[in-house]
Amino acid sequence: MPLVLPSVDATELRRSPLAIVVFQLRYEQNLAVSDGEVALAIHEQLGGRDGIYERIEPQQMVAAQVEFRAGGDLAPISGSTSVPSRGWRLRTASNDWVASIMPDHVSLETTAYTTWSGEFRVRVVDLLRAFPDHARPRIEERLGLRYINRLSEEGVTTPDDWVNIVSSDLLGPIGHSFWGPGIENFQEQVQLDLADDLQCLFRHGLIPASDGAGFDGYLLDYDVFRQSPRRFQIDDVEATLDRMNRSALALFQASLEPEYLDSLRGREKA
Repeated sequence: MPLVLPSVDATELRRSPLAIVVFQLRYEQNLAVSDGEVALAIHEQLGGRDGIYERIEPQQMVAAQVEFRAGGDLAPISGSTSVPSRGWRLRTASNDWVASIMPDHVSLETTAYTTWSGEFRVRVVDLLRAFPDHARPRIEERLGLRYINRLSEEGVTTPDDWVNIVSSDLLGPIGHSFWGPGIENFQEQVQLDLADDLQCLFRHGLIPASDGAGFDGYLLDYDVFRQSPRRFQIDDVEATLDRMNRSALALFQASLEPEYLDSLRGREKA
């Protein structure tokens, strides 16, 4: 049964815990995308070196085939060969916006997210519309929008410190008087049905400190996607991404205690 999402408050957060946002569209293999002429045409359509992505670079990805062995170990399939997949990367000089154009997918990621409709959505649509006709995706295999949040507050270092920050529905044993004191790590993964072919792979939990002592924060990671092959239609992609954005926002707001969410918005206590 699909999850019934609550309405959202679109107030921009003054203190945003958002670490990275990623858009990805996977499509049928199209080797034309590897062509430098295609990459340059897309780059020029987006403004070239005087546009938002000053730099263009070739990139390669290698997919290795693996198999399970007794005991759960993974090993390369005997005799298999991996052919590098060649594509292109467009990025800003500061590297906070990166677009990847590969034979089987296109993606956009940023560590400088501000708003959905005013910036990120515009950049995604501009990127998709910049493909030349002969290289444009024909079949959408997977469409995804991912928001990775890292909550971090001064003085919040132990599991039970998160009780008044993260929704009690998610914390489980963390807020329990018996289980809580003994927790050394806590991570959970849930797959949610959001209706109309949308799903969300939701990961959350404590972020261990790099020195192994305590915790540096709490992770809220929402990977909203649809994975049902269909003909690529830019208008449908735009509308679906809007739904994905609203869904991720609703899930994020439901993951936090109301008073803490208000503090991120900059609202003072009454």
